[in-house]
Amino acid sequence: MFEEDRAQAAMEGRSYAEDSRLRGVSLGTDALMFEGKTVSRALVAMEASGGSYTKKSTSYLACMVNIYGSVSSMAKDQIGCRALQKLVEEGTFHDFNAIFLGIINHLIHVSMDQFGNYLVQKMIDLCDEEQRTLIVSVLTSNPLDLIQICLNNYGTRVVQKMIERVKTKKQIQMVKSGAMAGEQMKPAASLLLVLNFCMYVIVLAIGGWAMNQAIDHGFEIGPDLKLPAHFSPIYFPMGNAATGFFVTFALLAGVVGAASTISGLSHIRSWTVGSLPAAAGAATIAWTLTVLAMGFAWKEIELHVRNAKLRTMEAFLIILSVTQLIYIAAVHGVRRPT
Repeated sequence: MFEEDRAQAAMEGRSYAEDSRLRGVSLGTDALMFEGKTVSRALVAMEASGGSYTKKSTSYLACMVNIYGSVSSMAKDQIGCRALQKLVEEGTFHDFNAIFLGIINHLIHVSMDQFGNYLVQKMIDLCDEEQRTLIVSVLTSNPLDLIQICLNNYGTRVVQKMIERVKTKKQIQMVKSGAMAGEQMKPAASLLLVLNFCMYVIVLAIGGWAMNQAIDHGFEIGPDLKLPAHFSPIYFPMGNAATGFFVTFALLAGVVGAASTISGLSHIRSWTVGSLPAAAGAATIAWTLTVLAMGFAWKEIELHVRNAKLRTMEAFLIILSVTQLIYIAAVHGVRRPT
């Protein structure tokens, strides 16, 4: 009967602010006189005692949670997290249930905290199966959240603990579905890699043509050696004053973007965290240069005078500034090996 009541309360999913039972545990009115630093000193004293928490100290701890503002805030404090872990181990059903309801709506952030992840691991160890199912559901329901947790130094410990403790078919299915989220991003990353490579090659082809035209038919000073009234230090005969800068940075973006395909292909083939930094780094540099070239493209558009080939290159760079950014997000769709 006790376990059924506990499971029912856990699966209700009420937030900390909505659940009054946490405050109901706080029996001592004198604890309300504490301030932040006093609370920490009191918790340090309890930790130093080395003994188990008595009923009176448990009531004080519940009051301290109220002063911290929430269970999730207390879990992110070094001393507060240790106190909560001890309360989870030695406290009553109401203590455990109050802490569970206090962090379940903040589980993602608490799991990635340098102190809070220890509390989440402890609760995964000690909770009943229905509460554990709710924890697994929260951690795996959003693929992007799961990827972020797996890539976090502290969050990955929570995921490893979760995988160790899952038992029921429902829990195992949730973990499998969440683990496949990273694999689902692989086709998207592959498609974007090929698409962006083709566009960068087109940019290079048009940029190379424009540069060749500028070298062969560029600005020439007349016999009187007088410069024209509107003189651009980089002159392209088929465009306007911004064309030279636009073509120059477009060529740089095209070269780096096409070259980033090498690390991108390697990452997609292995699809591991180890290959991620090289692929993401090269893609980010290419995207930065693309955005810079796109800025000159807008200036060239504003000045109007240019031919069809330059307009084509402008369109591709504007598209690349978006698709390259999406590609960077897609290549992060890997998970840490467990």
